[in-house]
Amino acid sequence: MKSELRFKLQASSFKLQGIRNQELATRNPVPSNNQQLTTNNSNFPIGGIILAGGQSRRMGTNKALLRLEPDGPTIIEKVVAALQEVTSEILLVTNQPQIYEWLDLPMVGDNYQVGASLAGLEAGLSASKYEHNLVVACDMPYLNPELLRYLLNYVEQYAAIVPVGPDEQLETLCAVYSRQCLTAIRAKLAQGQYKMAGWLDEVNSYRVPTEELEKCEPDLRSFVNLNTPAELEHFKHF
Repeated sequence: MKSELRFKLQASSFKLQGIRNQELATRNPVPSNNQQLTTNNSNFPIGGIILAGGQSRRMGTNKALLRLEPDGPTIIEKVVAALQEVTSEILLVTNQPQIYEWLDLPMVGDNYQVGASLAGLEAGLSASKYEHNLVVACDMPYLNPELLRYLLNYVEQYAAIVPVGPDEQLETLCAVYSRQCLTAIRAKLAQGQYKMAGWLDEVNSYRVPTEELEKCEPDLRSFVNLNTPAELEHFKHF
């Protein structure tokens, strides 16, 4: 999410302007009226995957271990707590397992040593024993279990379920992926193409429109991630 939008955090900043283009409208059919907004209607068990492989260059220290309050939980603990409400088991993807041993979570490292989130996604899906997995980044302190549950409504229909964020950016690090995506992901990695959204058109994917998500969470704070000391200080007072 762009810093400007993060710092404003006003509902008006999150409204999409104008009419969505025809391609997005075609890919994102309106859900049926009888679909419950906040209920996971799937009968499938869901795995949780946290990607903790970033180098936190802009923050200058490991973002996942920071706290918004001096005596409060670390950011990664907040992420774990949110996932525990909606998934059957959580897997942590990291190339530095010694840092996170205290979380007592199963861990796995990247199979492709390219320093990209896409490699972390591949590692997580490869190691997961669940067909469908809710994948999030380790630096998202405001994840809302209600919004996460809503994404799971589509697991029986799509291999990838990716929210469209408030700036029309695909929130690929807060999304649901099936292990069916692995073939497309591995092909991109083998080609040296590491964009998180670069393979989505090759699988049956659903881009969840912003206005649909706002029914669960009007300000869409779930997509806030912290990248700089200034952002961290701002949200300490949020």
